[in-house]
Amino acid sequence: MKLPGFIITFFLGFFLLDETGAFELSLFFALCYFVFFLGVIVFMLFFNKTGWIIPGSSAAALLLIVIFRDAVITVNILYPLIAIVFFLLISSGSGFGRFGFLIFTGANLIFWIIYGTDNKLIVVAVIAGVIYGVMRLLKKNADYSSVIILALLLIFFLPVSSEPIKWTFVKRIANGIASSVERIVNDLTYWMGGENSNASSYTGYSGIGTISGNIEKSSREEMTFKRADSKRPVYLRGSAFKTLTKEGFTDKEGINGNYNEWLFTFINALMNAEITSQEAACFTKTASAEVKFRYLRTKDVLYPETLIWIDDELKDGLNKKKGKGFKYHIKYMTVDYASPYFLKVVTALNEEGFTPKIYSYEEASEYTVNVYHIKLSDYISEEQYSKYKEKYKKENEAALAKEMSIYLDDTMATDKIRSLTREVTSGCENDFEKAKMIEIFLRNYKYDTYTDLTGSDNYIEDFLFEVKKGYCVHYASAMVLMLRTEGIPARYVSGYYFTDDGDTVMSSDAHAWVEAYIRGVGWVTFEPTAICGNAENTAWNITVREEDVKDSAQWEAYYQEKMKQYEEEARSDFEEEISDKSDVDIVKADEKNETVKVIQKLLLYVGLILGSAAVLLAGFLIIRWILYKRLPADRKLQEMVKHECKVIEKRITESDKKNKVRGNNASLFDYLEYAKDEEERNKLKKLFERYYLVRFRGDSISENEIKELM
Repeated sequence: MKLPGFIITFFLGFFLLDETGAFELSLFFALCYFVFFLGVIVFMLFFNKTGWIIPGSSAAALLLIVIFRDAVITVNILYPLIAIVFFLLISSGSGFGRFGFLIFTGANLIFWIIYGTDNKLIVVAVIAGVIYGVMRLLKKNADYSSVIILALLLIFFLPVSSEPIKWTFVKRIANGIASSVERIVNDLTYWMGGENSNASSYTGYSGIGTISGNIEKSSREEMTFKRADSKRPVYLRGSAFKTLTKEGFTDKEGINGNYNEWLFTFINALMNAEITSQEAACFTKTASAEVKFRYLRTKDVLYPETLIWIDDELKDGLNKKKGKGFKYHIKYMTVDYASPYFLKVVTALNEEGFTPKIYSYEEASEYTVNVYHIKLSDYISEEQYSKYKEKYKKENEAALAKEMSIYLDDTMATDKIRSLTREVTSGCENDFEKAKMIEIFLRNYKYDTYTDLTGSDNYIEDFLFEVKKGYCVHYASAMVLMLRTEGIPARYVSGYYFTDDGDTVMSSDAHAWVEAYIRGVGWVTFEPTAICGNAENTAWNITVREEDVKDSAQWEAYYQEKMKQYEEEARSDFEEEISDKSDVDIVKADEKNETVKVIQKLLLYVGLILGSAAVLLAGFLIIRWILYKRLPADRKLQEMVKHECKVIEKRITESDKKNKVRGNNASLFDYLEYAKDEEERNKLKKLFERYYLVRFRGDSISENEIKELM
């Protein structure tokens, strides 16, 4: 195996292509796949299948490309394969092969002399290539002695530092390897798994509403959300659920053609509350984004809950699940639900005796132009608007109430839950205040991903009164049920709560929250989960008028005072719960949990690598066995002879003796000298004699005779 030639060709080609800037090459990734293909070659040589080197490497490359389906990774897979094939072509045979490698390295030498470079690795590669080419031309053990020359050149050219070595490059390589392993694991789990499911204990968007056991945080990239301007937190809605059972929520609903109905309701609400363009600019803004799936496979369309436009082919959902590379564009509106101007809208529309007006399409269009400088017709057609207007007319209130009744199912509510809800919402003047009070009350519960309420007869009651801790699924379920007991339509929503300034949405961003239907305003998002920022914590903090600030402060003081007693009771309960354990015990438990996680992940990686190797080896052996079974008897005899010769060659430790039995003047009977005993010698002699008769005299052989010779 001409390892030095492979290495030199790889580096010379890499530096040349990298200098052109035409390829998205990464030295680390390309080198990783180069080592991978060398492993494939060693595998082929071990089984004496030199003719399979190029087809086998090409097949392996194709498999990797299909798995990753990434343009950059594809380039870094193909390059080392091309470099290996190129070296085999320019160094094979006795004609051009004697000069091919020297011509290649000579051309590189001329290029870098003319172009110029200060990269010492390029200099090492070019000089080593020229020397190796000359040595191959002279046939002076080039493939062995050149290794020493390469080592000397590296020692000579590498810079010497007066500072002690910090081994940062080793850390970078280790981090790179860990990152590559994680990526391979993600790809394997992505392709081996079906549609994303929360049946496992790892976080990530699932698209199902049933509760699961304890969960572990994971860091897989599931999608990208590239926003043109706003970097504020956003809820990416995947699916909502209507019916609540002891196993969780069912009756899933995704996006549909009426996704922008909320905009009709919202615009009319702003107009009824007489919100000016200056006021609207303080708590609502339009935005656009591109959504692209990464390690996510689902039929659900992910979008902000305040969506105003999406590609037409997605407005009624997807017919089949989509995966890596799938992308689409959206436009949406960001709403600051903590703004005093939004509270002004809620208060105005919920005043006793107030009857909201439904404005005409022309009036709404003029309003959106004045306030947002956008055309309403770009998002809601006049026909759609008329349909929504008819739905919300006063004479159709009964039909609307019937439609909303599916979000009022509270069969899971017990007397304890109803009593608690009444206590929490006592004194509230409207549905929005009730929803805020329930939200704030639940945020006093302890966030804990190890909570497992599967199998409970009523997991919401257990969450509220027994364990008093849980994660987003439990918080959202409890709030939905409590809202419904107060006659407020509510639904459970799953998707992502995306708060980062970047574009990558991780599996750890997967979340569940609540949407409540507030009279005159429509569906409003609420966040009961303790560790996530609610409207007050994620407010924009834009300067507003003095009288509005005063109103906001009064509202905040109202619910802060209202919840003070509940906070104190909740904290005392939690303190009693953990008082039995010392701080040392808690720290030790956390350390133990982290150690277990590390070991589990390490074992997972090792298991996947070993399992993949075992599957590949088993597949190769099965294919080889099938091919052997289909061979004619004379070919089977030939394969038997090859196998026995290899077994004996492994026993021979001296290279000169091994070369002797392999030599052109050698005979199969020379192998008999190295048989381990007389019985094996007689068996081999019989096999070799039969082989010579079939091979050179043309005798025939049957399957039964083959079995006797085994």
